Amino acid sequence: MQRLHPSGRRIGKSGSRPPRHNVRMDQQVIGLRERKKRQTREAIQTAAFRLFAENGFTGTTVDDIAAAADVSARTFFTHFASKHEVVLGLFSEKVEALRRRLQEYPADADPLEMVRDVLRSLSASFDSTRRLSLFTGLVESEPALRARVLEQLDVIEHVLAEAVGERLDTDPDTDLRTRLIASAATTTVHIAVSVWHRSGERNDLAALVEQTYDLTTAGLQGRPSR
Repeated sequence: MQRLHPSGRRIGKSGSRPPRHNVRMDQQVIGLRERKKRQTREAIQTAAFRLFAENGFTGTTVDDIAAAADVSARTFFTHFASKHEVVLGLFSEKVEALRRRLQEYPADADPLEMVRDVLRSLSASFDSTRRLSLFTGLVESEPALRARVLEQLDVIEHVLAEAVGERLDTDPDTDLRTRLIASAATTTVHIAVSVWHRSGERNDLAALVEQTYDLTTAGLQGRPSR
């Protein structure tokens, strides 16, 4: 006969309570699953960029990429909608990192210095200049990719404008200074990376980003009276 806990809940013959759900184990399983997903995604991107360098973008198929990454075509499409998305994934990942980074700044942060710091972090995040070089070359040679990157730059500009507007207490859509600061950041990224790539990548990218930002924001220094 089963015994009852004082609360009225049935318990086993040994008097022990039913086992509790192991939350920590679930978290470990989820963490392992996410890590494997990231590893598979990275393997696909690495294989793709290697094949793009060897055979060109047009000369590389999804099946080629899947085979080189040792995954099925079905697994490829689980992570990327197309080979275009493999290339653009490098950029979209930076957008998400940017969103997270901006959340770390205090409300009274200087907008220009906040954006400068974000650009420094972005420059440092390119752990492979070889991949960045291939990415830039592909974007400049493929109109469809170039159009998508410009769309992503618009997204970045909007995210930055919102963050700047919060610090200046301005409307990110209609305030001129707010929009200019955000635009200075996307202009810096676009021009600095392009110049770095077209000059044979001889210059230090981080230094080039810094210099470009200084030139772009020269007329924005100082907070105007309102």
